[in-house]
Amino acid sequence: MSSNTDLYPEPSIDTILPFGEIFRPLIGPSYLSEADLKKMLSKRGIYVGRADLITPILLSCIFSPKEFAFLQDKQRTKENDRKYRTENHSWINAEITLSDALDQIQVPLDLIPDDSPFTIEGGIQSYSVEDKEGNVVSFDLPTRRMDLSQVWAQRKTIHPGKLIIKLDKDKKTLEYIAERTSAESGEAVEILKKFIHSQFREFKYVSLDSIENRILFRSFSNEQRIKFMLDLTTGDGTGGFEFNEIINLEIGFDNQKKVPEDIVWMKDTVKKSILNGKRLHGAKYLIDSSYHECTIIESIEAVYEFNYGGNIGKCVIEYGFPKCLSAKMDDIIQFEVRVGTPRFNKNFSGSSKSVEQYIWKKFDEIKTRVYSNMASILDQ
Repeated sequence: MSSNTDLYPEPSIDTILPFGEIFRPLIGPSYLSEADLKKMLSKRGIYVGRADLITPILLSCIFSPKEFAFLQDKQRTKENDRKYRTENHSWINAEITLSDALDQIQVPLDLIPDDSPFTIEGGIQSYSVEDKEGNVVSFDLPTRRMDLSQVWAQRKTIHPGKLIIKLDKDKKTLEYIAERTSAESGEAVEILKKFIHSQFREFKYVSLDSIENRILFRSFSNEQRIKFMLDLTTGDGTGGFEFNEIINLEIGFDNQKKVPEDIVWMKDTVKKSILNGKRLHGAKYLIDSSYHECTIIESIEAVYEFNYGGNIGKCVIEYGFPKCLSAKMDDIIQFEVRVGTPRFNKNFSGSSKSVEQYIWKKFDEIKTRVYSNMASILDQ
């Protein structure tokens, strides 16, 4: 006799498109933004004002192959793009190189907990020295995401992560550069960074009371944050890296601040406003200072033009303070940069990763200069 299981087999993702609850992993804690999901719904003539209604509506839909491919592509693209965070500390031992200091540290085999949903492919390997002096090193952390629930959107995949550590030429400033793709690779980088820094403190290479220098959401007033983020829409002054335009802007309003009369209605009704288009650096929320006291920018997507050894192209860079509009008051939200895939005017046969590194370095130089120029204001 056939069982009910035989008569009504579980739906297979190899033969049908997912729907209902089985679809949740793709649109839940993912790299699909609210703007991506609203865009797809708008193509169906569905316009959603409240963010909390997006997921229930999507779970009630049956998607076409084209719509499903659109969401998959968005997820894959944003997760594969490299994101960067930096932090600086004071180095107090000028007699030792960074590589010699690291040689005194033994990274434990169980640094990543056994119950973690990810592992480091091949384990944490020894660092690579990136300069002749031994003061720039990197750890590659290819992170394997574990499929504990066997849901279709969370197959076992490997996501690059990297921790770069630099000691400046005067041996006074230690810099950590966290490079990640997925959330899991970012967590792996953070775990290794915290362990190494704790060892540096124990060996007294950094002072015990050293204050980390990170760019945090709470370090700015609303006006200062807007100034900082808009001052990044510039170039390096050489023609090798120049700002072109803002194409996406995610903003909200601070309920504790006075707002101009024309947007009073938005203060308690709109949690986030997403502007998508061209030349948005001319939007009134950005150019009119009367809006700055009450406006919170969560992220900016901007197009930059670059010249990499005579190869000219464009690249989208997204930067800001992820999910700051939905965060709690005491959450620590760090400034993050996502570098998109470079697009060249002509065929390019070189390494796209090298170009991405070039673009990141150029943008980071601008970021460092802008933030340093604002330091005296932020200290007040």
